[in-house]
Amino acid sequence: AFGRWTELGLTNFSGTVRYVLKVPLRAQQAEEELWLHLGRVEYAAAVFVNGAYAGTALWPPYEVRLAGLLSAGENEVVIEVSNTLAQQVLLPENIKQAQEHGWDNPYWHRTLEWHKESLGGGLLGPVVVLAYRK
Repeated sequence: AFGRWTELGLTNFSGTVRYVLKVPLRAQQAEEELWLHLGRVEYAAAVFVNGAYAGTALWPPYEVRLAGLLSAGENEVVIEVSNTLAQQVLLPENIKQAQEHGWDNPYWHRTLEWHKESLGGGLLGPVVVLAYRK
């Protein structure tokens, strides 16, 4: 399911989630200049088409070119979305451990603020295949 991982029960998850989509195409469509538009991503996405690496989307617009990777019939599109370590870093037990190890310094406090801004994760979409015509 698309959405924020916190809304899908992955509240403290930091890492990568793999989405597997089946994309059927007619022969004419497979020959077009196709792009995968991912909508909104938190925070980075790598895309594979039929087992081949298609590209990485790190910022808006979250799009990856698919031309030359798709074929007529059913295609497998894998989207691997990764978030940051913020969910783990900000867990109370991890903050306590950092303090116990002497990491409680001005730099560490600045990074905590950055991590607070980096909470989240997920593929929010909408995810669509777009054809660009010249």
